[in-house]
Amino acid sequence: MNNVLNNITLTKINSYSPFKTLMIREFWEHKRAIFYTPMVITGLFIIMSLIAIISTGELRMGNIRITAEHAETFPEGIINFALLASTVLIWIGVTLAMIFTALGSLYDERKDSSVLFWKSMPVSDTQTVMSKILTVLFVIPLVAIPFAWIIQTFILLMISYFLSSTDINIWQNVWGSASFFSVTGLFLTYITTTAIWLAPIFAWFMLVSVTAKRAPFLTAIIIPAITIAAEFLIFHSEHLGNWVGTHLSHGNLKFLREVFQDINLHNTFDVLAISNSLFKTVLSTDCLIGVVIAAAMTYIVIQIRKRSSI
Repeated sequence: MNNVLNNITLTKINSYSPFKTLMIREFWEHKRAIFYTPMVITGLFIIMSLIAIISTGELRMGNIRITAEHAETFPEGIINFALLASTVLIWIGVTLAMIFTALGSLYDERKDSSVLFWKSMPVSDTQTVMSKILTVLFVIPLVAIPFAWIIQTFILLMISYFLSSTDINIWQNVWGSASFFSVTGLFLTYITTTAIWLAPIFAWFMLVSVTAKRAPFLTAIIIPAITIAAEFLIFHSEHLGNWVGTHLSHGNLKFLREVFQDINLHNTFDVLAISNSLFKTVLSTDCLIGVVIAAAMTYIVIQIRKRSSI
């Protein structure tokens, strides 16, 4: 009761927002995963690309060679394909950052006993857990978008450089063909739908983080692996394995496959059509069941944190 009154008093007097404070705390505690990971990947990508361009005298996008001599043979949708393909490494790094942040967020605070300090503050366990989940599912990928823009701008500058000696109108055919807003819209759709689709997976990581005594990463892998093997040996079925595999791959691979197929066919792509397809996928029965499972596991995580002293 006193905790609640203190919280209300602080909010009224100092405009103190417990949840905002918790989100800021998550950023500073996981700044390496949230900010430095995409920044380092962006820097390495630009440096390695420049080295490759200087050594080979051309820019490669998969099997496509971007040089003045090959300008006339560029596929129609090469610009938007390049914008998306160039950021794949960032999204791989972001995914890994999301996984390890989810596994370490509640485990680390128990390991260094900082959980005792935060439990003494006028913030609830529900707010604490929700701030960590939102950081993993939304903040980490959203912070990566500006770094994706940097890479995309670099790619457009390089394409412009190689085509500067040709008769091609660079402003119209390169920068005018680049659908920055459409690509960003796809990124936002991807982040939202993937967060919904992967919610049960990351809720499981959080559950492991709040319960594991040591090695949360191994625990998060071994327990499902044993369960999947037991189901196969005892019941001769693979329902759990198929469900986990679908949730791990479907949100990422299906998105990339649909977008790249669409871009290869058209110079400008229908963002609404692709977004609708993604939302239909995540609002399917299988996904809704996953959301219910994620909510149940999140509730268990909150209850465990309430009852734990360390």
